[in-house]
Amino acid sequence: MIGSNKKAVGWKFPVKVNPKTGRIETGSYRDNIKDSIRIILMTKKGERKMNPEFGCNIHEYMFDVINITTLKQIEMEVEKAIRTWEYRINELEIHAEESREELGRIIINIAYTIKNDFGVEKMEYVYETKN
Repeated sequence: MIGSNKKAVGWKFPVKVNPKTGRIETGSYRDNIKDSIRIILMTKKGERKMNPEFGCNIHEYMFDVINITTLKQIEMEVEKAIRTWEYRINELEIHAEESREELGRIIINIAYTIKNDFGVEKMEYVYETKN
């Protein structure tokens, strides 16, 4: 992240080169936080050898039966991971539900506020189980 205010920009995820400019594509402060949350959720704990605690244990539920207990456990895992690794947000709300359209798909709705900002940001993360 370049700078430390809301006008700062960081590399977009996944990292890409803009074909017109030849530079690495960047995103806004808000985009950078969303990308950071996606990276946290996509990374299995232990995957980063230099930082084995980084990531989320959501992957441990891949073969579980999807029921209310599993969904609540996923919500707790996601909340714990985001609160641990994303320091730029304040309030955080997580809601996980099974997709009505596709068996084995869990939709995780994430709502949060950014520190020193009054707006609420929302994002959806889709997690595919192997049911």
